Amino acid sequence: MDKILVFISVCLLAFVMVSCRSDISENTNTYNYDNGEIKSGDMEQTEYNTVNIYIGSELKYTKKYPNTSSVTVFDLIDTFCREQDIQLSHLDGYINGIDGVLNSADRGWFYYFNGNMPEASAADYTIVKGNDNVIDFKYLKFSEAFPEK
Repeated sequence: MDKILVFISVCLLAFVMVSCRSDISENTNTYNYDNGEIKSGDMEQTEYNTVNIYIGSELKYTKKYPNTSSVTVFDLIDTFCREQDIQLSHLDGYINGIDGVLNSADRGWFYYFNGNMPEASAADYTIVKGNDNVIDFKYLKFSEAFPEK
C-alpha cells in the first residue's frame, strides 16, 4: 500500500511539474521591433516623446509618440504638423512658423528638450530611443527665451 501511495505521489508530482512547465512556455512573449513599432500581445509602450506647442504660455496642441527609434526633433514636429494638418514653415532645420504664427522682429519659435534649450537646430538634434522625453515648441518674445541674468 505504501509503495502505491509513493508511486501515485511521484506520478502526481511529475504531472504537476510538466503542466507548469508547459504553461510557462505558452505565456512567454516575444517582442518584435518592426517599422518602429513594438509588437506583443501583453506589452505596452512605456517610453514616449511628448510634443507640446505653446503660443505664449497657452498650450495649443499636444501629442505623444512612442519612442522606439532615434529621430530628430524636426522629424517629430514635421510628423505632428502633417498629422494635425498644421502649417509648418522652416529653413535649414530652424522653425520659422507653426499654424500660421510666424517669427517676427521681437518673437520667435524656440524648442526645449526636457526643459532645456539645445544649441542645435531641430533638424540637428537627434533624440535617442528608449527614454521619456518632452519637446516643447514655444512662441516667445526674445527677452523671454533669453532672459537677462
